[in-house]
Amino acid sequence: MKKSQVPKEFNELPQKAGIPLKKEIGARIRQLRKQLQLTQAEMVVNFRTGRAHYSRMESGEIFPGPEILKFLRMTYNVSLDWLILGKGEMFLSQHAPGSIPKVGNKQIIQAEIPEREAFEIKELLDLMQKFPMIKHSVLGFFWEYRAKNRKLIEEMSDQEAAED
Repeated sequence: MKKSQVPKEFNELPQKAGIPLKKEIGARIRQLRKQLQLTQAEMVVNFRTGRAHYSRMESGEIFPGPEILKFLRMTYNVSLDWLILGKGEMFLSQHAPGSIPKVGNKQIIQAEIPEREAFEIKELLDLMQKFPMIKHSVLGFFWEYRAKNRKLIEEMSDQEAAED
C-alpha cells in the first residue's frame, strides 16, 4: 500500500441517517467553534493548520487528526464522545460555554489526566504522526472495535451521562 493511500475500510465508515460520519464530525466542529465564539481564522491558528485544511475539516471532507482531537480535549475540555459519536454533552465538565475560564479573550480549560496516561497518549500521538502505518493500524483497530462493540459503547456512554 502506498503511503498516501487510505485503507478501503476507512472509505466505508458508518453513517447515521445517510449522513457520512465525516460530515457529522465537521458539523459538530463548526457548532463547537460557534459555541466558543471563535472565528475560523482563530481555529486555524489554534490547530496550527492551513485555512483550506480547516475548512475541509469543518465541511466534513476530512477527519480531524489525533493532534486536533487532543487539542480540543485538553484545551477546551470537549467530550470526544460528543464530537465523534454525537453522544452526551459538548463539554466534559460542568462548565457552560459562557463560563469557561478565559486567558485574555480565549476560553481555556485544562483537563485533568493522570500523568502516566497523559505520557502514554502523547507518545501514541507522536508515533501516529511520525509513522502513518501506526496511525492507520490504530485507527483500523478503533473502527473495527467500535463497529463490533457499538451497543456496549452506547450503553457505557448512556450510563456515564446518567451518572453526571
